[in-house]
Amino acid sequence: MSDIKQHLKAATLSEYASGTLNHALEVAVACHLTYCPHCRERARQADELGGYFLDDIAPEAPRIGAEAALKNIKSRILFEEKEPEIEKRTKSNNDSQNPADPTSTAALHGIPLPLASLLPAKFEDLEWKPLAKGIQQVDLKPGSGKKDGAFKLLKLQPGTELIEHTHGDHEMTLVLQGSYSDGFGHYGVGDIADLGPDDSHKPVIDSEMPCIA
Repeated sequence: MSDIKQHLKAATLSEYASGTLNHALEVAVACHLTYCPHCRERARQADELGGYFLDDIAPEAPRIGAEAALKNIKSRILFEEKEPEIEKRTKSNNDSQNPADPTSTAALHGIPLPLASLLPAKFEDLEWKPLAKGIQQVDLKPGSGKKDGAFKLLKLQPGTELIEHTHGDHEMTLVLQGSYSDGFGHYGVGDIADLGPDDSHKPVIDSEMPCIA
């Protein structure tokens, strides 16, 4: 049974099905889908219908046909029916795996596979760099410009409070460890904040362990 409380917006799922999200947002969506059966089903529906059934997608947004979208989405999302060979080889050494948990077949060292494939090491072995007091980061898109936005792992210490802010663009925050709260609710592991350019929030880390997002 899923404990996910915070889900993706319909417009985001439509953009994902049509292949119009940038790489960073696409990875965030794919990771959330490994946790969330509710959004997986909504993504499947969006894919089968080519994204047309969602009312809030911009009509001028480029789309691809349902058949091509289905191939696209299946190549990017790991469903429970097929376990990848890399996970079969490493499951016995992965202490975070739980055979009774369907997400165990979609994770490597407790990290969702769409993200794990981009990381050189487990969370604890990454080269975290200080960003601000109580905050460290790993830049997943080093040396790139601002055209496609930021793509970062953040590790925030318990009790850290961020200043209230907006991002002026589409922002997603996926919790991978720990939790935080803001004016929109509480976010635990697997929950995703899917915010628009005018959404303002002030995250506060409320877990006893560092929050990785």
